[in-house]
Amino acid sequence: MSQVLSPESDWVHHGELPSITHQLATAEWAFYDVRYAAPGSCEGRATRLHISHRPDALRLASNMPCDAPAAPSAAVFTPGQTVRCGWHGSGRGRHLMLAPEFVAAVLGDETATLSARSFADNRQPDATDAAIGQLMTVFADEIARADQADPLFLQTLAAALVHYVARHKPSRTSARGGLAPRQLRRILDAIESRLSERLDLTELASVIGTSTRYLCRAFRQSTGHSPHQYILRRRIDRACDLIRSGDLSLADIAHATGFAGHSQMTATFQRILQVPPSHFRTQYRSRPPHIAERPSQPDSKA
Repeated sequence: MSQVLSPESDWVHHGELPSITHQLATAEWAFYDVRYAAPGSCEGRATRLHISHRPDALRLASNMPCDAPAAPSAAVFTPGQTVRCGWHGSGRGRHLMLAPEFVAAVLGDETATLSARSFADNRQPDATDAAIGQLMTVFADEIARADQADPLFLQTLAAALVHYVARHKPSRTSARGGLAPRQLRRILDAIESRLSERLDLTELASVIGTSTRYLCRAFRQSTGHSPHQYILRRRIDRACDLIRSGDLSLADIAHATGFAGHSQMTATFQRILQVPPSHFRTQYRSRPPHIAERPSQPDSKA
C-alpha cells in the first residue's frame, strides 16, 4: 500500500496489518478494498488526496489506542496530512487515492484545494457520508469484476467523487445547544457513580433539572454520543478492567457493570467490539481497549 501513504518503512505499526481484498491502480488514481484484522493500528502521511469510506462499524480513531467502533462514515485526507488508524474487531475500509494532476484536471484549476473531513467518531453521520459510501461501493463492486471492470466507468466514478468532495465541504457543528460544563460534569458523575445500576433517562435529566428530550440532544451535542451509547461504552470499559484483573467470573462482571446478565454483556461486546468478553481475558490483559474516555472538562466554578 505504498501508494496509500508514505513508504511503509515510515509507518508505525501495532498489531496485524490489513489485507487487500481488491485493488486497481492507474496513473490517475489507485483504489484499495481492505480487510482489517483484529486488532491493529498504523500511522502515516497522505501523499495524495485520499478519500476513505468505512462501510462497517469499524472505528478508525484519530488517536491511539483505538476506541469502540462508530457508525459507518467517510473521511477525506489531504496531501501532507497525517493519517492515524486504529481498530478493534474486523471490518472493511475502502480507499481512493488521486493524483494531483487528475484532481486539477477534474476541477479545472491547478490551485484548487479540498477540505479535510473526519470520520464520524465525534460527529453524526450525514448525507455526505452516505453519498460517498454509495459511490465507493459501486467503485468496489466494479473492481471486483477484475478483467471485466470498465476503465472509463471507473474514471467517471473517480471524477464524480472529486466533484462531490469539492462541492460538499464538512459543516462546522455549532457548540450552541450543548450542555454547560457544570451540567455535563454532573451528568457524567451520576453515570459513573451508578454504572452498575439500571440507569434511567428521567433520573439523569432530573440531575440538572431538565427534560429527557433536551438531555438527549444536548448530551449528544457535547459528547458526540447519545446517553445510551455513552453508558454502554463506559460499561464495556469497566467490564474490560474487571476481566483483565481475572478475579471475577464473567457473570459477576456483567452484574457489577450494569448488564442484565452474562448473555447481554456478551451480545453487547459482540455488537460493539465484534469479539466476546473472554477475548480480553486471554489476549488483552496488558493492553486496555479504552472504549469511551470521559470527556475532558474545562475548569469552571460550581
